[in-house]
Amino acid sequence: MSHPVYTNHSDQLYVKYEKIDNPDAYVFDTLHAHQYHEIIYFEKGGGVHYVDTTTFAIKDHSLHILKAGTIHKIDRDIHSRGFAFVYNDAFLLQLQQLNPTIPYWEYFYQNQVIDLSAQAALFRHLFKELTYPTPDKAYHINLIGLILTKICITCEAHKEHYNYKLHPKVLELYKILAQHFLKETSSSFYAERMHLSESGLYKLLRHHYHKSFSQMLKEHRLLYAKKELLLQKKNISEIAFDLGFNDTAYFSNWFKKNTGVMPSSFHRLHHS
Repeated sequence: MSHPVYTNHSDQLYVKYEKIDNPDAYVFDTLHAHQYHEIIYFEKGGGVHYVDTTTFAIKDHSLHILKAGTIHKIDRDIHSRGFAFVYNDAFLLQLQQLNPTIPYWEYFYQNQVIDLSAQAALFRHLFKELTYPTPDKAYHINLIGLILTKICITCEAHKEHYNYKLHPKVLELYKILAQHFLKETSSSFYAERMHLSESGLYKLLRHHYHKSFSQMLKEHRLLYAKKELLLQKKNISEIAFDLGFNDTAYFSNWFKKNTGVMPSSFHRLHHS
């Protein structure tokens, strides 16, 4: 059985809200991916959240931010409570246009967990408002926009507690990588697109990302391979070709070196 991918087939604004214990929503407890962004808020914690290659304990008042394309699943305790809302780039762009001084992209274009326990009282009534049913869809859309705005403003105002902001230049690199990482592997290509020298790109990533460009590129390529293996839409040879490997065996050895398992074993492990 393949793992589901939840898609957004339109470039128009897309926003949706779901409670994580809603049996009619998409299934949270199996590996899946989205072609839109997602934020999950856990009012009551318990359990673990698997995000790509990282495992997060689910804690009270934690906000789990997932960018589009992330593979994840939630193994939550039965008493945990929370909800998710999903949105596309068009929604984030609209917010940015309405509030040009608020750094939405810097906070919401990366996978991360934000601890809101210190500000729980501030957000409680906003999150509670989302749970009330209303026939007015525009109200919930505006409320979600308000929540994203409030998160940014709160993190900016309490920088001594929140250090989650993505540097604008690293964000720029994320966007360029998303377009070109399958074919372009040279740091000089990305440095030129960003109007930086290669040494400037190296210093930027070491200071703000604490990783090298080669590590960042490898993470993108590995996640692509894992996602395609999970989705079962391409075979191993096709995935290898997409990533520029002319030899499937070489790709398989590269995958094993970086994950500990062969692609075929990874596939069986998550589809058994």
